[in-house]
Order: sequence, then structure tokens, then C-alpha cells
Amino acid sequence: MTILNHLKFILILISYIFCFHIFSAVHTGKAIPLNVVKIHAGTNTSYKGKITYIAPKGQLLVPKIKTVKGKTIDPGTVVLKQGIRYWSDMEKADRANVRTAKQDLLNAKENLKRYQKLAPTGAESVETYQKFQDIYAKYYGRLINAKGDLRTDEAVLNTRTQYAPFEGYVNDVMYILGKASGNPEVIEILQLNPIGIKVKMSREKANSISPSTPVTVYIPGSNKKQGIYNGYNVLCKDGIILITENYPRTLPEREIQNVKYILGPCHPVDYIYKDYSSKKMLCVPKRSICKDKKGYFLWKAKNRKFFEPGKHFDPVFKIEKIYITPGNLQRIFAGQIFYQSIKSKSSKIEFGDAVLIPNPYKKMKPGDTIMLPPKEYVIMPGDKVKVKIGADNDT
Repeated sequence: MTILNHLKFILILISYIFCFHIFSAVHTGKAIPLNVVKIHAGTNTSYKGKITYIAPKGQLLVPKIKTVKGKTIDPGTVVLKQGIRYWSDMEKADRANVRTAKQDLLNAKENLKRYQKLAPTGAESVETYQKFQDIYAKYYGRLINAKGDLRTDEAVLNTRTQYAPFEGYVNDVMYILGKASGNPEVIEILQLNPIGIKVKMSREKANSISPSTPVTVYIPGSNKKQGIYNGYNVLCKDGIILITENYPRTLPEREIQNVKYILGPCHPVDYIYKDYSSKKMLCVPKRSICKDKKGYFLWKAKNRKFFEPGKHFDPVFKIEKIYITPGNLQRIFAGQIFYQSIKSKSSKIEFGDAVLIPNPYKKMKPGDTIMLPPKEYVIMPGDKVKVKIGADNDT
């Protein structure tokens, strides 16, 4: 038995050494999202609803940000909006129905109490008392139904605007603005943080990776380490999925030292016209038009323009506050962004100027330095990622 135990120990030791050498090699993995969500629009009622906004393909998404006390600092990126007029009217009507049902129930309760006292004395028959019992039950049921209808309408109203559930980006837009017939799939979003890196290998090798096995992940396209971690992995049928933190690409620190806010998105001032023979007018995204005590205005990027061939759009810039008069023309650009015509009160706004979609949680002022974040993360789905599983002796 002693010799047999020694042989077992030697075999186990050899197997561990063998595995160590295998997993000290470099592998090539593929970045995959850990979560893919397709968001539907519309309802299952007779009124299917109307889509009024869809986040554009490629937009990065940020989820809700709260304080430790639960106060919302930023609700997150809007991915889908649907019209609320119909449901708002329904909610008001149901609220009125609840008030009426409460009053009817109160009257029925008072009558029931009165006949409950009269029936034993013979002043009213037991049958009449029982009739008012039925009336009370009927009005009680009406109140319950009215409250249920109100809760349904409130729930529908609360879901007409949908926000990003996680850090990610819009991978596909499958539906344009308009009536949401049949509750269609509208938008597909992929999670970017955390992100998975799938490495193909046998189940035996994958099982040999323990929580103490160091894993080194390299930034795609470079030999720079993204990080070293232990234990975060999931087995799959043809290998293992390593799970790692991911983060947006940013500009060098020296370029963001004076940045006041990091915002997005930014859109160009364009033209709008009724037909090819009519005079064209300037237009901007409807959501970029703001209002204060002095009137309507835009946040414009100072000395930055779109549509300038050969010129790079610098994502760090100061902003100006430009007052305008909204026009009465609207149109949809790219099937998903409402543009509205404008009349400038000065010559400070023209075709190709960059205007911001403001964040109501950010209190901007003229002269602030703004940065538009790069529209990608360090690791994006589909990237080939260099991975080292095992001891890392690199310096």
C-alpha cells in the first residue's frame, strides 16, 4: 500500500506540472457579451402605442446612478421612448372612476348601515336589507376594478420611457419610429461591463483552472495588460468564458484635466425643407432645444464643425449658449431622430455646427469645457484578446 500511495502521489504531481506548463502558455480568446437584451415596444392592449425615440445604433449606454440613500443622480441613458398621450388620458379617466367608485361605495355603506338597523324592528323587510347588501358588494367590486385599471395605466405610463439596464451599447435597431404594431422587437443592446472572453479548450483543461489560477488579459492590439485576476470564469461546452472588468476608452489624462462634464451625444446643424423647390431652413435635433427665462436656446460646441473633409472632430471643446426661435417644421433623420427647424437670433449658428443633447442633471454654463467620450470600450464584442492562463513572469 505504501508503494501504491507513493505512485499515486507521483502521478498527481506529474499531472499538476503538466497542466501548469500547458496553462502558462498564451491563448487567443474572443470577447463576447455576457448579456444580450432585445427590447420590445407597444402593448398587448387594443392600442399598441407609438414609438417616438430610439437610441441610435452604436450609442454607448450608462445605467442609473444613485446615491447611497437611494436618490437618483442620473436616470441613465434613454434607449426607447413611446408616446404617453393616450395612456395619460386613460390614467386621468381611471383616476376619476376611482373617485366616483369610492363615493358610490360610501353611499352604499351608509344605506346598508341604515337598513341593517331598520330590518330587525320591522320598519323595513329583511329582503330590502339583503338587496342593499348586494348593492354594497357590487360597488365594492367596482372600486376594486377601478383601482386595478388605474394601477395598470400607471404601470404602462412608467414604462413608456425605458433606460439602459447595464453598461453596454446599441448593437442593432430593428424598427423605426411610428406605430408599434404587434409589440415588435425594436432595439438590441449588449452588455460591455463586465465582459466575457471565450477561450476554446477541452473540458479537462478548463476544469484544471482553479480560483487560484492567475489570468492575465491584454488590451486588444497591444501588449499592455488590461489586468490580472483570479477565479471569475464560467465553463461552456467548448471551453471556458473568463469574466473581466471593462471600461470606456478615454483620452489621456493631460487632455481631460480641465474638462467640466463628459457628455454625449453631439449632432450637426442640418437643413430642412418641404420640397426641392422650397427655401431650406436650418434644423437641429428637437431634444437639443432648451428653454430658460430669456427664451429658447442651444448648447453649441465652440469652433467645432461636422462635414469638414480632412478635419478631425476634436472631442474636447468649450460650449456657447445660442438663443434661437423654434420653427414649425419637423422631420425624422435616419429613421429615429426628430429634427426641428429653427430661426437664429444671430449669425452664430450655421450648417455643420455641433450642438449638444443636454443632460438635465448637468448644470452647464457658457465657457464650460466639455468632452464627448469615445464610442467604444477597451474590449469590444468580437475582439480577439490575448490571454495568459497561469503564472505571469512578464515584467
